[in-house]
Amino acid sequence: MEAVLGSFPELVGIDGAVAPKRSLAWLWQTVAATCCWALSDVICDACIRPPAPDTAGDTTEPEDVPTVAKPNPSPEPTSLRQRRRPDALGEAVETDSREGKVTLRRITSPRLRPCTQLMPEVPALDWSLDGDGKPEELDRLTPEQNALVSGCVALVTALGACMLHAVPITLGSTRLALAGVGGFFHFTAYLCTLCAFTSASSTVITPLMQLSALWMLPFSTSAASLGLAPIIRPIHLVAVLLICVGGFLPAADGCLSSVATGKFWQQRAVRYVVTGELLICCYNVLLHQATFEEPGLQASTTALEPFQFFLISRVANGLTCAALFLAIPSLRSHLWALRKVKRRFFAVALLGEVLSMIGVCLVTFSYSGFYEPSVVNAVEGGLQQLFNLIFAIISHRLLGLGRGVEQAGLQAGTWDLLSASVYC
Repeated sequence: MEAVLGSFPELVGIDGAVAPKRSLAWLWQTVAATCCWALSDVICDACIRPPAPDTAGDTTEPEDVPTVAKPNPSPEPTSLRQRRRPDALGEAVETDSREGKVTLRRITSPRLRPCTQLMPEVPALDWSLDGDGKPEELDRLTPEQNALVSGCVALVTALGACMLHAVPITLGSTRLALAGVGGFFHFTAYLCTLCAFTSASSTVITPLMQLSALWMLPFSTSAASLGLAPIIRPIHLVAVLLICVGGFLPAADGCLSSVATGKFWQQRAVRYVVTGELLICCYNVLLHQATFEEPGLQASTTALEPFQFFLISRVANGLTCAALFLAIPSLRSHLWALRKVKRRFFAVALLGEVLSMIGVCLVTFSYSGFYEPSVVNAVEGGLQQLFNLIFAIISHRLLGLGRGVEQAGLQAGTWDLLSASVYC
């Protein structure tokens, strides 16, 4: 890393002061971390089980199916009328005898997939998951099972590093509590984010993860007003806002005006991501406050080393996972159902969680090396969005894996490139 940083020229700020070469270390660590996370998100697309047919869509109001005029039928012989099969659509067809119209409604049976076009007197097909020709969907992991794998990886990583004495753990009770609470926030945030993968692809979910950058701005502004932190620079504030605007475009179908509507915030994926990013914002604030030191000042004896915070938060992450799965019966059912998951999906999901853990470790050093956590979070979200778009296109169009890429994600990637150029 020293050799790489030494190859870059010195940067001159607006005031003419020369920035130290080590000031860019946080950026390269963030780039490496977001690459790991982008690969992990694409793996989640391929390994997480699709939702049930009756819960696959959003919880917004269903669309009205237009009524079709029904002509008066000609009389038919009694023999044919007796041999006619009963109406296969059941309650899906309602006839208004006074107006001569037939109203078509969607079938909501849990054993049938949603049908967008229904015709009277045509038997409905049984497209249940048990016999639809895609049994591999039932062999994938649920979001809860993927979160369990993540918690196990976190706990094993931290315990292994502590047993190997990779870093001495000599912390006061206050700093230990901060790292422990951070681990709790991190696991619950990741669980919420994984639940969003059942109703949207990673190219839509990843941009919304930049919400935590907006929520961190009030925290950093309050700390700066109290003299506890530096004030964010205007160019950094512009970069944060541009990246976050680009993050809303994929989920809003390229129209930012829809963000102001209640229908946008009622989407299943948006609700989960909003909750998860609020929790991850708390984790990032704790991480920055516990590990960041002003450059040029004497080293504080109370500040944590980034790797120390990482290990302790991973222990708390794994313990939170174990406590939730043991205490909540519905989560325990996902634990017993792991035996039905095929080994290849489990192995690929395990690889994705290892990559995610490496990214968490790297970004811990990023937050400890830059003065403004909201800038790190915004750059982290923008780079992850760009890398996720690239990896998703490669995996889906070239390898045939994962889910398709929506066109709005490409537009958001353009916004991220613009904001990155403003920041630089």
